[in-house]
Amino acid sequence: MDLVYFLRERVGFVRYFYGATVSVFDETKRKIDEGEEPFADWPPGEDSDTPAFAEEWGRADFATNVIGLACLGMLQSVFQSFLKEHLTEMGGAKLLNQVSKMNKGNWFANYRAFYNEKLGIDWASSGANLVLLEQMILARNDFNHNLEIFGTFVYLTESHSTKHPYTAFRDSAWPVSDVFPSPLKVEAGVLDSTIEAVDALCEYLQRNSKR
Repeated sequence: MDLVYFLRERVGFVRYFYGATVSVFDETKRKIDEGEEPFADWPPGEDSDTPAFAEEWGRADFATNVIGLACLGMLQSVFQSFLKEHLTEMGGAKLLNQVSKMNKGNWFANYRAFYNEKLGIDWASSGANLVLLEQMILARNDFNHNLEIFGTFVYLTESHSTKHPYTAFRDSAWPVSDVFPSPLKVEAGVLDSTIEAVDALCEYLQRNSKR
């Protein structure tokens, strides 16, 4: 079965969903920044020391972050599903059962070690950005376990920032600090690069399995 075909179909939806939704909130932010209708005037009774439409801008900005992180979650799920189906095609459930026994710390490391040690397929030879893929998984875990009720930011966990202090998913607008964690942000360019990394690795694995 051409699993890469189905992978690209699902990834195509991720691209579509991101582009169709983020653009709406980016346009809201642009209108606020440039004072266009319906954000041309200060809200009645608003303190002049407070930026105009700050709440509306903040909501739109948070919405873009949530969309980006949701897309990252979908991408990871598609990627993990590909690996499961690929191993099933190669050797059935018995191969899948062996993956979790690699005990490398997380599912990504388990799959990578299994392909390398048991199947002789080195992911490093794929040309895919494996560091970015690992950062994707850490960022998605951060979002799932680090969304607080008191704010609209999702922050990098210590384990993520310690391993990748300059992770691609750190909000570049915030300075790197040893005291305060950086917020997560999934920008369009980073999402595209992550999609390309997933595609490159999966294409390599499917090509290798036919040898």
